[in-house]
Amino acid sequence: MTADREGASLAGLAEGVLGPEGGRAALPFLDAVAAQLGAPLEVGGRPRAPEREREAARAALHVLLAATAPGEEGGGVDAAAALLTNDPPLLAVFFGNVDLLFAAGYPGADAVGMAVVQAAWLVEREGSQG
Repeated sequence: MTADREGASLAGLAEGVLGPEGGRAALPFLDAVAAQLGAPLEVGGRPRAPEREREAARAALHVLLAATAPGEEGGGVDAAAALLTNDPPLLAVFFGNVDLLFAAGYPGADAVGMAVVQAAWLVEREGSQG
């Protein structure tokens, strides 16, 4: 799959899940998450793998949706923070790239930012108690 087709399919996925406005605003963030989790840095590196990138983008979309869903529907900042707490690599990538959501004007950027901070605090608290 070419880079153009990968980008187009990610854009389609984002807009399909978040709507046109949210999908466009979240695309730079989702692209960063997909690239970083799809081909993480390690000794020797790995080539980008479209299937790993799609999986990473889907995990990120799940967190974005959870952060902005009403609490009574199983969503909200607490739900998104729990998802991130249970996936340390995803939390690390969210922590490093959440500014892209704010820069692009993503409507749920505040909720996602709060979820990232809460998840980082929970992980730190669990680490200091263990």
